[in-house]
Amino acid sequence: MHLERELKIITCIFLGLLVFTDIFICAAAKSPFLICLVVSLAMTALYVAIILVLRSFYRRVGGIRRSTKKLITQETTDNEGLELIRNEMLSEGEFGKLSEAIYDLYTSILETADREKQQKLYLKDVISDMSHQFKTPIASLTLFTDILSSHAEEEGWNSRNIDILSKEQDQLERMRWLTKSLLQLARIETDAVIFKPVELPVQVLLKETASELLMLAEQKKVNLVTEGDEAILHVDPEWMHEALSNVVKNAIEHSPEGGTVRLSCTKTPLMTKLSVTDDGRGIPEDDRLKVFERFSRSSDAAAVNPASIGIGLSLSRSIIEGNGGRIYVESRFIDECKPPEKSFTTMNIVF
Repeated sequence: MHLERELKIITCIFLGLLVFTDIFICAAAKSPFLICLVVSLAMTALYVAIILVLRSFYRRVGGIRRSTKKLITQETTDNEGLELIRNEMLSEGEFGKLSEAIYDLYTSILETADREKQQKLYLKDVISDMSHQFKTPIASLTLFTDILSSHAEEEGWNSRNIDILSKEQDQLERMRWLTKSLLQLARIETDAVIFKPVELPVQVLLKETASELLMLAEQKKVNLVTEGDEAILHVDPEWMHEALSNVVKNAIEHSPEGGTVRLSCTKTPLMTKLSVTDDGRGIPEDDRLKVFERFSRSSDAAAVNPASIGIGLSLSRSIIEGNGGRIYVESRFIDECKPPEKSFTTMNIVF
């Protein structure tokens, strides 16, 4: 709003007209003083009326703007903004129509948000019920396969049957992890999780994560390296550890034998960035935007790692964003490389 600027413009125009009128009257009239006085008073009254109308206009527009802002930002808890909009709706003319349109838009947004919230709660309940229903049979099947595995060699099972049993154990572990991850993701997306941020040294987080995934890295014959700056994050330690573990695990699974996964930290005055870099095949350009979507897998990743479910990075993104950060990917796909370039993928977590 530019009320002061417009008042200056109107004042300048008024003074110009007043001076011009007085000069004209003095030159043409026989009794210029009386006529000039009457004209000046009339023009002054007109000027005051214009100023009052203009101030009233801006005051009402400003009131609607402030009320709308309160509704959008939810700065008030007593529906003050909504009450002001309702009062303005009672007035006639364009202001009443504008206030009514704002009120209709606001109630429509509230209804949409409420429906979305109900849908999320329903999804959470469904996934929660399914997860709990799956837990008992998965636990039972895991126990049965463990018993069979312990007796397999004693009873002289052949290598083919032992291999089938081992694959069954792997699939049961995948089901257990998927059930747990879906439940966690549903809780986060429906705001059922309350993050409890504390000060967490980045290098401690990186080293603990690398230590816990060292066995997996050794099985894949992948080297884990932690490096970079010292920094402090204000995050929930347990959830942040879960998010970073999923990212590092994904990097290990997509690294070639003998490859290296680097966990690093870069601190600047503006941000703290955690990076997880692998020297695998990279991600095709068309798949980079959807890499954090639930159950999303690039065509190349599906071929390289068929066991990948495609939910770990989605869960990590929800956790990181819930702690006030963001995650994005940088990559060079192997088919896009020109010598001496090499393929890579870097997951950057920024706070």
